[in-house]
Parts: sequence; C-alpha cells; structure tokens
Amino acid sequence: MKKIVVAFLALLFGCAYFYAQVGTLDSSFGNGGIATSPFMSYGDDVAKDVKIQSDGKIVVGGYYTTSNGNDFLIARYLPTGNLDTSFGNNGFVKVDVSGNNDELEKIFIDNDGKILAIGRGFNGTYYKAIIIRLNSDGTFDNSFASNGIKFFSIGGAFNE
Repeated sequence: MKKIVVAFLALLFGCAYFYAQVGTLDSSFGNGGIATSPFMSYGDDVAKDVKIQSDGKIVVGGYYTTSNGNDFLIARYLPTGNLDTSFGNNGFVKVDVSGNNDELEKIFIDNDGKILAIGRGFNGTYYKAIIIRLNSDGTFDNSFASNGIKFFSIGGAFNE
C-alpha cells in the first residue's frame, strides 16, 4: 500500500504521520506512526513544507523561535521516521540569515539532490526575500550566490 505524508503546520516541527491504509497509522514509521522532533528553545517550531527525496528520505522545512526571533530550520528524516544524522548537524540545519525574524516558507529538491529553501527575513526595518541552497548532505552550496545564500530587497533598502 502507498504511504501518504501528512504534515501538521502547528507547534511541533517535523510531525509527520504515515498511513499504511486509510485511517491506519503505519506503525513501522517513527513511534507508532508518528515522528516528532522538538527543536524549540524559546517558542514554537513550525513546519511549512515537506518533500520526499527519490531515496525515500523526508526533508522538512520551516522555522524555530530563538531569543532573537525566528530562524530557518531544515531537517531530514529517514523513511523509518528517525532523524538522518548524516544530514547537517545531527539531522538538521539551523540558519540565522538576517539576525532577526527569518521564516522559511518553501523547499525544493533539485535533480542533483541539492535543497533550495525560500523564505523571508526582517532586520527590524525592512523585509527581504532569502534563498539558500544546501548540498545533499546539509552543507551550504558555496557555488550558489554568496556562500549558498541570496538576498532580494522587498520594498526598501536592506544592506547586507
């Protein structure tokens, strides 16, 4: 039977349910069909997008709250529901791009396995669009823009 991913865009980051059949959780995934990873330290962890790689690994993108606002967070899970510790820093990548409120909105996986994360940042005065590109192992793709990060101004000046 085909498994379906349902991601809750709520307080728990990376909460995914896998269904073996309609209405039945796949007990081989995570803990009884549910995988959670509480990354928060000051507030909410929010999942905004989920993609499944061709090898079955699950990439979840969103943001988490710090003492200075929100920062990008990208996590990768194995098909079993466990964090993929070979990705980033023990399964996840945290990115503080603007020093204030950064919120990842969308992730894409290229044909070569690289991950694009798109969102916005706020420096206290202006918003900016942000694109980051990661290699398949969760490191920054330094061949993309400036060390893997590209900024675009939105409605006003934002000096980097």
